[in-house]
Amino acid sequence: MMDWERFVELRSELGASHLRYSGLIAGYPTFTLAVALRGGKGGFGKLLKSQKNIGKKTDNFDSCRDLQGRRLRNANQEEKLRKFKEQKLKEDEIVQSLQSSSASSKPVAALDEKYTNQLAQIERHKVETVVEGMRTASSTNTKPTSNAPKAKKLILFDDESISD
Repeated sequence: MMDWERFVELRSELGASHLRYSGLIAGYPTFTLAVALRGGKGGFGKLLKSQKNIGKKTDNFDSCRDLQGRRLRNANQEEKLRKFKEQKLKEDEIVQSLQSSSASSKPVAALDEKYTNQLAQIERHKVETVVEGMRTASSTNTKPTSNAPKAKKLILFDDESISD
């Protein structure tokens, strides 16, 4: 019973809620000890975790240098310029091939002979027609008649003394 006395002694030192007798296992008494650890809301780990969202995350590495010592900004611009020149050469080749193929197979525009004769005849008689129309207008010296109906007078007052 020496163990049991020791249990009672430990229990009084630690407090009744921290030490519990679990029984005998293989002839030996077993105890469960629940000890509260001292500590606060968190230490250095919590500080690091809280600063994770505060720091700026950069995605612009143009001012950094590559293994040859050049700035990444310059290396990226050279790469873009090289790609642009390649694309420009391809486009120029396509335009050149289209121009050469279209120049060799240009259709010849041909107008109908009857139509061109009518245009020439109208052109010859244009001046004569205008001169004849001017002679006719000066010889008659009459006002041109119009078939448009005359506008009605607007009557504001029903008084006959004001009429014009």
